[in-house]
Amino acid sequence: MSALIPVLGSITAAVIAAVVTAIVGIFSYRNQKVADRQSELRKEQREAYADYIKSYFDWSVTEEGTAEDDKVRNNYMQAYFKLFTLASDSFLKAAMSFHSYVWSPPYPDFSNSEDRDRVNELWTNVIIEMRKDAHLMQQLTRGDLDKNVFLLHPPGVTET
Repeated sequence: MSALIPVLGSITAAVIAAVVTAIVGIFSYRNQKVADRQSELRKEQREAYADYIKSYFDWSVTEEGTAEDDKVRNNYMQAYFKLFTLASDSFLKAAMSFHSYVWSPPYPDFSNSEDRDRVNELWTNVIIEMRKDAHLMQQLTRGDLDKNVFLLHPPGVTET
């Protein structure tokens, strides 16, 4: 019987080591899956933000009433609605404010400097929130962005 005690001790130690290894492996696998999913969501989020920015740009340079205008308006709406599933709350709020002001009656009058300033302010908010999500809001100020964010105006609009 005394010869079995070292054998049982070795077996017990091996079983404990196997169980601990399995538990650590399960937690490591789960944590890696969570990290992989977060990384994938960030990638999808960046793509959605880029699509939104591009779709506004595309719309702003097309001629109103053309077939291309219809296409880019549709692309903008698709990009905008895609934000609802992927964007952070702060970015989505900025995008909704911009969208509501630019795309809902009464539409801004881009020949009016107050309306242009409001659109630029709202667009700057979109850019700021996008940069925050990407952890890029280092030393740029709102003033830096206000002065340097190039915002195209909708088709057919000229500044006075």
